[in-house]
Amino acid sequence: MKRFFAACAALLLLAPLVALSTPAAFAKDAGVATVSPAEGPVGTTFSFHFSGFDKTERAGYWLNMPNGTMLEINRGKGITTVNGTVDVQWTPRAGNPAGWWTMVVQGTQSDVVKTVSFQVLPSDTAAAPGDVNVAPTTGAAGTTFAFMATGFDGDERVAYWLNSPNGTLVSIDDYETYTNDDGRVDITWLAPAGSATGGWQLVLQGAESGIVKIIPFAIQ
Repeated sequence: MKRFFAACAALLLLAPLVALSTPAAFAKDAGVATVSPAEGPVGTTFSFHFSGFDKTERAGYWLNMPNGTMLEINRGKGITTVNGTVDVQWTPRAGNPAGWWTMVVQGTQSDVVKTVSFQVLPSDTAAAPGDVNVAPTTGAAGTTFAFMATGFDGDERVAYWLNSPNGTLVSIDDYETYTNDDGRVDITWLAPAGSATGGWQLVLQGAESGIVKIIPFAIQ
């Protein structure tokens, strides 16, 4: 019996040492999502901080633009969390539209998603460098309009659509249009019979740069 109590006492004395030698488990917090500053014009560097992910996991991140489309800014590479946190920066450039943007981060293992919104303010320098052109500028239904725009990134996928005279969006994107090495894109569109008369707009948006170009023309 004395040996039993002696053994128990020895175990009790060793217990704190075992506890001290055991690595503490990583405690994942509920997470935060912050941005600084909360608003700024083109050229402002926005700094984002997120937590609540697994200690070390890959996380993808992207931006939702003011028009609701997604802007891929990490080219699919992602980032590795550090103690469950992610820190990234992004600077809007000339041609990025003003309005409310949202940074989204998603853990690839935890599936945790964090978002934070910020505002890009209108700026006198918001227009992207480069030229736009359409020929002809006015035509009847059945006319083929030829559009040209420069100022995008080289070899960049460009999405495009039409804004009709009544403001509705007309989808004409072939999902296969890319700029050349100099950032130029050329698009043609045949106005079908019955096209509404009035002022139209061709809107082009770089899939990676987020640069937006608008080319006005008219159907009479």
